[in-house]
Amino acid sequence: MQVDLNTAIVAVITALATWVLKPIAERYIEAFFKRKPVFAIHPYVLRDNWLVQIQPVNGPARRKKPLHLSFQGTLTMGVGVMSNESDTLGWTLDISSIEVLRDELLKATFVDVQLFFDASQMSEPVRLTYKPVNPVRSAQQSPPISIETVRALIQSVSSHRIVHVSSVELLLNDGFPLATENVRWNSVFDGKELVIAGVEHFEIEGDDAALLVEPQYSWVITFENCRNIAITDLTLGHVSAGYCQGGVLRFVNCNGVKVRNCDLYGSGTYGFEFENCADVDVDNTTVRDCSYGILKISNSQNITFTGCVFADNREFDLCSFFGEVEQIMFRKCSFERNQSGYSMFRMDGITGGGGVYVWGCKFSYNVCRRLNDGGWFLSENNNEYVGNSWESSPQIN
Repeated sequence: MQVDLNTAIVAVITALATWVLKPIAERYIEAFFKRKPVFAIHPYVLRDNWLVQIQPVNGPARRKKPLHLSFQGTLTMGVGVMSNESDTLGWTLDISSIEVLRDELLKATFVDVQLFFDASQMSEPVRLTYKPVNPVRSAQQSPPISIETVRALIQSVSSHRIVHVSSVELLLNDGFPLATENVRWNSVFDGKELVIAGVEHFEIEGDDAALLVEPQYSWVITFENCRNIAITDLTLGHVSAGYCQGGVLRFVNCNGVKVRNCDLYGSGTYGFEFENCADVDVDNTTVRDCSYGILKISNSQNITFTGCVFADNREFDLCSFFGEVEQIMFRKCSFERNQSGYSMFRMDGITGGGGVYVWGCKFSYNVCRRLNDGGWFLSENNNEYVGNSWESSPQIN
């Protein structure tokens, strides 16, 4: 009986100690980790220039001091060079100057490093990956082919090929039913949809040229299972204004995509859709007047929009993300006069990954319920907000 009583007393004391001490311990642990600096990096997939841009995310990371790096127990001091821009706190890290780290990246799938100001308060591990630049214009590439008709365009689609379209407006659906090894047609509600599949090192470049479609349920062009492709200096859109069910450019299972100096216009549903894609750069491109939103990205990584303009799009979630997304970056882009009854950035469909980064962008006269739905990590840094209407104001970093 005495043993049972002693056991009961010990159990009560243990329970009380747990009840009292656990919250204290949790608060201590939480406070400890809040002291850790948190950084966002771009790009996390390194190219041959070996440069990484680093931005602070939380308070302990916002210190105007040289940044240090730890890799495999070795501390390298002062490797992060502070930005010269007075209105931006950030660092540039040249990985090529750290020989042991560069050599490991050349032979490994990835490496984990830690950043710090004080060796007693290091950041959580930051993962880096290296992929060598594989330019679109390869040594095997044929000389550019100039085309003036849809038929010639379709017949020119193949790997290691540059197609030049100059001073012409092509109605792509006029090319049906012509098909090739790399071109097929999907049926949509009101016509046919052009699909380019299985090409690599392929480029379409324009000069005062437009690629258009009539069917409102058709994407202008869909690319599937392509690698190292580029679209430059083109206007792409739907002929008929109104309410469309197809977007402008869609990419499925594509790697190494570059879109530069293009004008994508509605009334397509979205300007862009990326599904299972990686290593995408969209530069100096406009997406305007689309009827569902700006873009949709699912299960994709390392997609960067730089110097782009997103204007006069509507009416659902404007930038939507689903599945595993990693390192989606908007840099020095402009969001102008877009309207949505929902979010500018829809994040609640994300199931994993590193989040979405919006750095150095300008938001002007947009009307949305909110900037983001809070469903996943959205990193904002040095953005400008002018004349927007939000139900809940974004935090300006």
